[in-house]
Amino acid sequence: MYSIIDIETTGVKPGHSKIIEIAIVNHDGEKIIEKWSSLIDPECSIQYFITNLTGINNQMVEGAPKFYEVAKKIVEMTKDSVFVAHNVGFDYGFIKAEFKELGYVFNRKKLCTVRLGRKIIPGHKSYSLGKITKDLGIKLTNAHRAMGDTLATVELFERYLKADKDYIIEQVNSQSAASLPLPPHVPKNEVDALPEEGGLYYFHDKNGELLYVGKANNIKKRVFQHFATKPGRGKGLKLHNLLHHINAEVFNWELLTLILENLEIKAHNPPLNRAGTKTKYPFGIFYNEETKALTLRSETEDDKSPLLAFSSKTTANRQFEKVVKNLNLKMLKDNEAKVDQLHLKILKTYWEYPKKNVLLIQANRFLKIENGVVISHGKIGEDEQFYDISMIQENPEIKALVLRFWAKQNFISCDIKQQNDPHILGHSTF
Repeated sequence: MYSIIDIETTGVKPGHSKIIEIAIVNHDGEKIIEKWSSLIDPECSIQYFITNLTGINNQMVEGAPKFYEVAKKIVEMTKDSVFVAHNVGFDYGFIKAEFKELGYVFNRKKLCTVRLGRKIIPGHKSYSLGKITKDLGIKLTNAHRAMGDTLATVELFERYLKADKDYIIEQVNSQSAASLPLPPHVPKNEVDALPEEGGLYYFHDKNGELLYVGKANNIKKRVFQHFATKPGRGKGLKLHNLLHHINAEVFNWELLTLILENLEIKAHNPPLNRAGTKTKYPFGIFYNEETKALTLRSETEDDKSPLLAFSSKTTANRQFEKVVKNLNLKMLKDNEAKVDQLHLKILKTYWEYPKKNVLLIQANRFLKIENGVVISHGKIGEDEQFYDISMIQENPEIKALVLRFWAKQNFISCDIKQQNDPHILGHSTF
């Protein structure tokens, strides 16, 4: 069964913009089985340019059902069905985001009629719905209304089925674990149940020991890639023979995912993550309190964080030379230079966070920086309290990641001294 779907929205960003109309046509591959459409109250104002495009205004959605009131209908119509849409990422992304707000995970196999068109009938200048339907002589009435666009997409999809049904079935089957050469001990239902969101995934052996931890923007898609081909030698063969179970954790925050991947690898030393167990910043410029000098050297286990850290000795040497030249420092010996407190303070700013006490926030997650050091992460509840708090031992790699992503983060600055309870978000100051 195929569920051909189109939506109209208040904007283009799932999770921020809202759905204002939806249409679903169920098709068994030969004929239409069921049709349904509804306006949806977005619980926000519809801007003029959206009304100008779709013809849907605020008065029309007044009294219409809210998304949660049609959610059951959407689930029922699309159950065990393939989600088909023209530019499927848009429609699927919005519906998935709406369900996520309700606490429900909406996962369906997907087909995009734009991608199908490029493969099955190549050579057209444009595959937009308006252009491709015109090229093929398909009538598109009520454009930019959900049912109008859906019925045109239905006819388009029927043309593709007639032209190359085997290819379409192949694309559907490729989204199921049953189509993959999975390791013999891995339950297919574990793979099919993996989320299509960003986070970490874990491969375990029969005893539950961690074999490998990986990161992905789409966990399910990335795990499928691991098993898309038959195993060869080395890591692939070991994974095939040893893997028994897969689980995942969703974060939908690239910075936090990278930090936790770093910590997991260092804590568990997974045998198939060998490259990740070594520090990516093994060289640093350190400050020696006794000699009041800067020293360039490799790190040792008992070191405090360096003032600056580098991924290679060549880069470290080059940057050390720049520091000495730019600050006009006096060399004491090779890789060691005298530095006064003013220049030391300047140097420290290169490897320090712009804010020393701050919460980095994304969705319902946080990272806490206290006194210039990342110290913990956890979840934020609807009551604005912190839950599932885990401590973090910052290392140069984590510091480099936070500095790299700093400009893209959402912040809440914290005055630690004035907080009565550091675990309550409401006591922080913006």
